[in-house]
Amino acid sequence: MPILNNAAGASRPVQTLTDCEKRYLRFVAVGKTADVIAAISGLPETDINGTLAEAEQKLGARNRLHAVSMALQHGLLEQNDRVES
Repeated sequence: MPILNNAAGASRPVQTLTDCEKRYLRFVAVGKTADVIAAISGLPETDINGTLAEAEQKLGARNRLHAVSMALQHGLLEQNDRVES
């Protein structure tokens, strides 16, 4: 299990991201907004926002871009992962 370090240097294990969280983070990585992801997925925007917020919380990220960066850095997403609509 990957380990994250917080700003104070303390480490904690990363919770596993769900397939949906990973998929939506891949969309964010290529510049898609929640409303666009919702249209592609056929789900309400509130569901997309909630799932992305859960991913941010699990990673201890400050925002979505930070969550993408952390997921890549800790091997939870691969740089060559493709977004499938």
